[in-house]
Amino acid sequence: MAPKVRILEHLLLRESIQWMGAHRNHSAQTGAYVFRLSSDSLNDAGLIEYVLNLLTEHPVPPGKVCFEATEDTVLANAEPVHHFIRTVHEFGCRFSLACLGQNAAKHALLGDLPVDFVAISGTFVSDMTHNSKAHAVVQSTHELGRLFGAKTVAEGAKGEEALAALRNIGVDYAVELTPTALHLSER
Repeated sequence: MAPKVRILEHLLLRESIQWMGAHRNHSAQTGAYVFRLSSDSLNDAGLIEYVLNLLTEHPVPPGKVCFEATEDTVLANAEPVHHFIRTVHEFGCRFSLACLGQNAAKHALLGDLPVDFVAISGTFVSDMTHNSKAHAVVQSTHELGRLFGAKTVAEGAKGEEALAALRNIGVDYAVELTPTALHLSER
């Protein structure tokens, strides 16, 4: 199963970066395109070369590309993830840590990770306006992200009440996570 996931992620990266290069006007209006990577891909020694070749081959500003991995993936693959982040940072890409807040006992292990963004789990964001514990997790995850020197992104934010609560906490970005078709060009 793992090689199939890696092949699919490589295909998604290639098609998306080609699309971004062909639609630079649209890309200019977008903060960043986020690509979540699996544990298998992050352990693939050829991933970095593949990504850098794609970005060199297609006229995409590297700052528009943000790679992401979940907290569990990062913790399980610390060495290859650190190497990947350092390398893509040197090229100008960014990195986001997703699902922070679901593994609170291991937060100390993440302190040295040079991430640009910390994504706050939508599980807590969607409940924060009517659940004080969820609100506390969102707030503490935001504060932890600040300690890491990262901007925070609240996933699954829906409605003005949730957005107001996120603004009050100081969260930098909110994402509703509504799937949108890209309509990649036909080959």
